[in-house]
Amino acid sequence: IPKHLILSVRTASSASVVQRLMEAGCSQSSALNLVIAHERSLKGASRWHNYLRTIPPYEPLPLLWKEAELQMLHGTGLEEDARTRKRQLQEDYASIMQFVRSSPQSNLRSSLLRVSEEQYLFAATLASSRAFFVDEAHGEALVPFADVFNHKVALVPDDATLEGFDGAGKNGDDGDDGESEGESENEDGGGGDDSDDGGNEQNVMQGQGLGKGSRNKGGKGRRELKGVHLSWRGGRKYEEAKSELETEVVTV
Repeated sequence: IPKHLILSVRTASSASVVQRLMEAGCSQSSALNLVIAHERSLKGASRWHNYLRTIPPYEPLPLLWKEAELQMLHGTGLEEDARTRKRQLQEDYASIMQFVRSSPQSNLRSSLLRVSEEQYLFAATLASSRAFFVDEAHGEALVPFADVFNHKVALVPDDATLEGFDGAGKNGDDGDDGESEGESENEDGGGGDDSDDGGNEQNVMQGQGLGKGSRNKGGKGRRELKGVHLSWRGGRKYEEAKSELETEVVTV
């Protein structure tokens, strides 16, 4: 997907103002919220109009929930997180609008000032659920078509293998620990016929909080908690795959 088609702080119609906004200390994520909200407010005048029509106006995240709905989260910690997130976004919006009012570009100033707080909050839900990192120049962005895929994974070659929880996804009893423990050692290149491949195996993506290892109940050594991660043997190096991001296209 050509990078000039993505919606980012660099490609947006308000890029000149947004760049100065970021230089003044605005975060890239807040700036992206603004450009998404602004392009939506332009409707048919935005070159992303057809793309934006294909996605919902917002995602129903807790920060948009009404008070009665937030009460359903009472006691979970998410209730206060949602309120805190909404307050932060409202403060960001107020600071951004204050900066925009001082912008010397009158045409962009009047256009950006038409972005309401509600539109900014709506855009924030789209960015947090759909945007992903493209490269250092663009940062996070909305990428037409690519956002229909699972975009929270690293670049993976076609011969990648998916490894999940062992067995049927259960923890298993103590009798299974020894067998799983041995299998884990072989998979890690610690011995057996797979030892020659150990140096070629590369971990591409590993679930957060998983795969860090723990002790089993009997204390019989280290057992790997695999979670879900992608790996491959004998495939191209991650650095080579990563270089695709430095081109003028986004590969999906």
